[in-house]
Amino acid sequence: MKLNVKAKPTVKRKVNKNNPSKSINLNIGDFEKSVFFSVLEYEKTSNAYGVAIQKSLATRLNRPYLLIGNIYNSLERLEKKGFITSYLGESSPTRGGKPKRLYKTTSVGRKAVYDIVKHFDEIRDRVVLCPS
Repeated sequence: MKLNVKAKPTVKRKVNKNNPSKSINLNIGDFEKSVFFSVLEYEKTSNAYGVAIQKSLATRLNRPYLLIGNIYNSLERLEKKGFITSYLGESSPTRGGKPKRLYKTTSVGRKAVYDIVKHFDEIRDRVVLCPS
């Protein structure tokens, strides 16, 4: 019996002509975008960490029961794509001496999201939107 195995979809990359090894991965889902924007939002006022991002998203997306595992999976994917970096903060007695893992955006991540937003702005400018 032969099994039909589909090939994995290729990852869309924006090729950097000056240095192809520094291509930007633009394959980012809607939830990952929301997580990225939460990290970006927290950079202005405080540190971004898992639970804070979860609370922010739960409010913004009107989804009170977001699983923290989904947040951490998205953070891990964003870090692998080079959109964010993580580091360990200071340990605190309230956490039993364990440090928080904190997240911040990278210039690559901000540039990629800027390109995505710019692309949608260009599309919006070509389409006539009618209020309903």
